[in-house]
Amino acid sequence: MALTKISKGLISDNIGQVVQTVKSDTWSSSTTSTWVDITGFNVTITPTYSTSKVLITAHMTISNFSLASFRLVRGSTAIALGNSLGGNRVQATIGAISFARDGNRVSTGSFMFLDSPSTTSATTYKVQAWCYDGTQYINRSYANYDYNYSSSSISSITAMELMD
Repeated sequence: MALTKISKGLISDNIGQVVQTVKSDTWSSSTTSTWVDITGFNVTITPTYSTSKVLITAHMTISNFSLASFRLVRGSTAIALGNSLGGNRVQATIGAISFARDGNRVSTGSFMFLDSPSTTSATTYKVQAWCYDGTQYINRSYANYDYNYSSSSISSITAMELMD
């Protein structure tokens, strides 16, 4: 495990920009066995220094009738991936997540990743989804019933610049 030390005395002295995208609408995809962008679920940050780190946090409300995985992408490059272990496993940031079969429940997926983009150019981070079978959803349950035990929710992605 690699450790990253922030050298200044107070953490607040090291925080640069903080940008967040809150996704409150729903999203769905019936694309299976390939990575797809979650529309509107991205954040762009312009680091102050090329030595700055960017802490990405994401929280998603998700639903499906099968298995789903998610990955973090910087620009067009997937980052924060697990090892394929030489097999057929999907390399993901989180997943595979299994869902309740009654269609009324949602699951949550969250991750944090400290990136070193090594740039002072605008950098976009996004989350992509991969589904084994069926349709996957963000911010709603699979069944999407309008009952008083169901809910509407949000997902968010945040980028925080940590300056050294």
